[in-house]
Amino acid sequence: MKRDAKKTWTTMITVLAMVVTLCLPAASPAQESTGSIEGAVTDPSGAVVAGATVTITSKKTARTITVTTTGAGVYVARALQPGEYEVKIEATGFKTGVRQVTVQVGAASIGDVSLEVGSPT
Repeated sequence: MKRDAKKTWTTMITVLAMVVTLCLPAASPAQESTGSIEGAVTDPSGAVVAGATVTITSKKTARTITVTTTGAGVYVARALQPGEYEVKIEATGFKTGVRQVTVQVGAASIGDVSLEVGSPT
């Protein structure tokens, strides 16, 4: 009789463990809630503009991030909340370039800008 009781108890524990396991939500990888802006800054001939100052401003929050283009003329701003942004590029010998970019969750939005030669405006 003791053996039957032990077997019944073991079966109940096993069934309970299976039910609990099936009812728990599956562990999921962390979900992204941000996006990024990536771009290249060039001059009218298509040559890269290294060392340009890129100011990215959220239209919703007015939060500003400033980055600098690399020697290859590229910039990246990560961990941006979804929404509308203004991207302003300034470089010596060029007019200020401005572009509007929409950031979406989990995506890299393109923020390429071609600057015009001249004085900043």
